[in-house]
Amino acid sequence: MNKEYKIEQLVKVAKRDNNSKRPYLLVNPLQGKHIPVEPSSALELFKSISDKVNKNYPNERLLVIGFAETATAIGAVIACNSINGSYYIQTTRENLKNSDYLYFTESHSHATEQKLIQNNLDTMIANTDRIIFAEDEITTGNTIFELFNILKEKYKNRNLHFGISSILNGITKESLEKFEKNNIKCLYIKKLEKFDYENILSKYSYDTGCKMPICMNDDKKYFKEISVFGNSDPRIGILSSEYFENCKIFSTKILNNYEKNQFNNKSVLVLGAEEFMYPAMVVGAEIERISESAEVKFHAFTRSPILPSKEDDYPLHVRYELLSIYNDKRTTYIYNIKKYDKVIILHDSENFYEKSFESIFATLNDVGCDDIDIYRWSV
Repeated sequence: MNKEYKIEQLVKVAKRDNNSKRPYLLVNPLQGKHIPVEPSSALELFKSISDKVNKNYPNERLLVIGFAETATAIGAVIACNSINGSYYIQTTRENLKNSDYLYFTESHSHATEQKLIQNNLDTMIANTDRIIFAEDEITTGNTIFELFNILKEKYKNRNLHFGISSILNGITKESLEKFEKNNIKCLYIKKLEKFDYENILSKYSYDTGCKMPICMNDDKKYFKEISVFGNSDPRIGILSSEYFENCKIFSTKILNNYEKNQFNNKSVLVLGAEEFMYPAMVVGAEIERISESAEVKFHAFTRSPILPSKEDDYPLHVRYELLSIYNDKRTTYIYNIKKYDKVIILHDSENFYEKSFESIFATLNDVGCDDIDIYRWSV
């Protein structure tokens, strides 16, 4: 039986940094993006929405599309728990070699351009009855509707059905009518009532600066990265059963590097890199399972610039600015970072950017983390 969630467990409001299109961001404490969370708790939440999908579409083959960055793990769990088999693909903001894209926009976002790689799309669509768009929360639904129109036109000769699944649903009446007109059902965990978020945020004082510590690790002794082979990249699309098995194998290969009781009575942070959330979450959940005395948390680097506040009832208290693991010319952020006994960083970047890892290690060292391992999931 699915766990019942209260709205306050799933919604905290934060202030976007310098975004006039939508000055607020809804932060979910259980999602594992901006706020550290037990990985098993995040997976349990995502399983709740996947169960709703299975209940509503029990006899259909699905193609699940997870939206980057924040819904990549949500989409993965929906796809991997599909009872009739499915494909999984996530949108991306990264540039992959030898890829053709369908472009669409997320107008209110800090990074408006979204892409869906179409190299394997024809094959997946040919074996799909319904496309499920997976998000963390929907309000206007404009981004989803734009991609829906692109796919509907591209595959107009296919009798495709569509659906939306999200943790939170705050869709407007006008948007809901638009989706219903196109026979698109919205499944969700909690309904969002309309609040004056800007007024709520006006009571806080914010720290407008970012912490950017200088790396003092001159001997670079920590800059040792282990490659784990067998990468499955959902950006290009993959059978969900294959992705699920490969994520379990990835987790096993990583944990084989540690003694059985190594994490006992320790605080452990598993850090995913931007869009790379689900495989890292699987690793974190497995550490929880084998080390009951460990305090395990998961969250991820993000491209979202959000203002922190020191006030107790505000969700984000500390913000560090970093260079992206995927592009050392791009800024990313990490929030609410603190000291952990062990930090495991997981990513699937094709390159190793030394400046990026200098900024990451400097941040972790600044809060007292000095036992840090890096794993790259390689092809």
